[in-house]
Amino acid sequence: MRRAFEVECTTSIYSGLLRMSDLLSLQPKLDIKLYLVAPEERRDKVEQEIQRPTFALREKVLPEVCGFLPFNECAKPSRESVSSSSHRPSSPTFSRRWRSTSLRSPTPDAPPCTAAPARAILFLSVSAEPRHDPKEPAVPIVHHAVRLSSAKRFGHRVPAAPLGIALQQVDVAVRRSVLMAFEGRSVAAGRPRAWFNAACDIRLVDVEGNDDTTLHFEAPELGEAAEELYLQAEIWPSRPPPGWTGFDVLAGVLQDVGAGNLDSERFDRPLLQRVAHFGRLLEAGFDALRVEEHRTGAPGEAVLDRATVDTARKLSASTPRAQAVRIAGLLDMVRMSTQSFAIKLDSGEEIRGVLAGGSVEVARELLSRRVLVHGRAVYRPSGRILRLDAERIEDGEGISGFWSKVPKPIFGRRREPRALYRPQTATSGVNAIFGKWPGDETDEEFDQAIKELS
Repeated sequence: MRRAFEVECTTSIYSGLLRMSDLLSLQPKLDIKLYLVAPEERRDKVEQEIQRPTFALREKVLPEVCGFLPFNECAKPSRESVSSSSHRPSSPTFSRRWRSTSLRSPTPDAPPCTAAPARAILFLSVSAEPRHDPKEPAVPIVHHAVRLSSAKRFGHRVPAAPLGIALQQVDVAVRRSVLMAFEGRSVAAGRPRAWFNAACDIRLVDVEGNDDTTLHFEAPELGEAAEELYLQAEIWPSRPPPGWTGFDVLAGVLQDVGAGNLDSERFDRPLLQRVAHFGRLLEAGFDALRVEEHRTGAPGEAVLDRATVDTARKLSASTPRAQAVRIAGLLDMVRMSTQSFAIKLDSGEEIRGVLAGGSVEVARELLSRRVLVHGRAVYRPSGRILRLDAERIEDGEGISGFWSKVPKPIFGRRREPRALYRPQTATSGVNAIFGKWPGDETDEEFDQAIKELS
């Protein structure tokens, strides 16, 4: 191998340099020429990023072995194509005094990207070096951009406090959205399972922008990160497509919230509250957050702004409170990896649930038998049941069909206390009774009047 080229066109420069650095770390004895190929207008960005300590302070200093090659140089004829194969081009042109020397293209006798034979060149594409443990199978990584707009035009020089809020909010929102997509709940007690941590392993790789602030992330494809779940059969279409990432799932949540979808399966009340917490980000100086997603195969955006936050709060307030229930039916499915189950009622309707307590092993022994589920019914803003949070599942042989019904919310939708207030008029409230009661009757007459009323 004679040379390695990293071609960057639309993805972040930082992620490309990381792949170069990873190559040198995985192959420390590798002695080849490295070139980062990018548009001429991104030259300054390359110079800025390669000066980061993670590249400049490593054992094999990246600025000393990696050169910049603009796209227009790739179009020029190659001299090496007519020279002998023993020709040795000079080293890449990052100076050892890179702190005071401007970034330059490879020296004149260094070949463009078409120079060497194909078998002598290694191209590091955007997805060729995914982030993973070298001892484990590679997980495909997808690039996502999260754009933050602000009247203050922070650009890439965003203050630390708002940036910290954005990163925290995005990370938690992705995790809760992924859990909701797979288990039907956005919050779960106990230690997260391995598939969940792998599916939510998002990484910030770059911050750039002039007016808007663009955060560049890398996220794993769910079908590979949570492969064990996709190998299992499912009885309801709740699982995201395997090519999606956590950002795609979050984008779906934001779109349903923004549309005010009362009957959505993509969120529960805790997830609505999490979306409403993005109000902190808007209070910190940003006007909107846009999440890049690829659910349709083409890039798109899901927007979170003040209207989205207000809608999330209203949906949360209108969601009926969870209530204790007992439901009888046929235990139709139990899934160990997500602690989930499905119960079929006597009417043929099916309700999915999550085992919040008890043993999954006990539930498996009751599979395809009539059971009685003790737990809490969780509702959507529309009032329809979303799931059952089961505390225990027991044998339901002989249990009456009276308990095999979809439970309706008893407490109704949540209402703001102020919505219960009624203004007092001349004929309502205290004024409706004040002065109406006789005040000159004797005790005997009062007692007699009470007896007649009773």
